[in-house]
Amino acid sequence: ANTETIENLEMSQLMNTETELRKLLEEFAVVARRVVHSIVQYRVAPIASDQLDNLFGRGGAKYLAGGLLIREVSRWFYAGRPLGEGDVNIKLADAELRHANLLRGKHEDYEVAPSALIEYFGTRYYVQALSPIAQRS
Repeated sequence: ANTETIENLEMSQLMNTETELRKLLEEFAVVARRVVHSIVQYRVAPIASDQLDNLFGRGGAKYLAGGLLIREVSRWFYAGRPLGEGDVNIKLADAELRHANLLRGKHEDYEVAPSALIEYFGTRYYVQALSPIAQRS
């Protein structure tokens, strides 16, 4: 009976942690939408294309605002080759987001920055915080 109580307590703590993480990621997406809106509304110029290629991938206009990296999901490169326009960019961005979410919490040694895929008037943006979060954050 004592072991069962400990297991129930651990499961409850895990569920609370998952709920808190989900809420944090939902709040992150709201902030990301606001930042994307501001960039588009105020016609912010993107960062020079060669400055962040090695850190955050080649292709797509990139912006830094509010501690977030915003990357337009278009004209991305994969394995050194341009993807051009179209759905393949969106699929790659979606896969990147799913993999980041999968890694978060699965490995205690990894700290994965929150990220979101935001659609704004037909254009998609991959938004990533510059600071990672982890279970112990």
